[in-house]
Amino acid sequence: MPEMDLLPATRRALLHRLATAQAEGRAPSLVGAVLRDGAPVWTEGRGLVDGAPPPPTRSTASAR
Repeated sequence: MPEMDLLPATRRALLHRLATAQAEGRAPSLVGAVLRDGAPVWTEGRGLVDGAPPPPTRSTASAR
């Protein structure tokens, strides 16, 4: 994914929004995405799968 299309501050803001929505909604997991011209430019998930964090997505892995 072309992670470079989003500014680092935008990625941080999106992660914050996901975390806040998950906490306020008391949801065990949550996913979010940003699409441009129908193509994903950012995807992220928060939560646990079978008691463990899910493997990193391509966007998460490239941001580290």
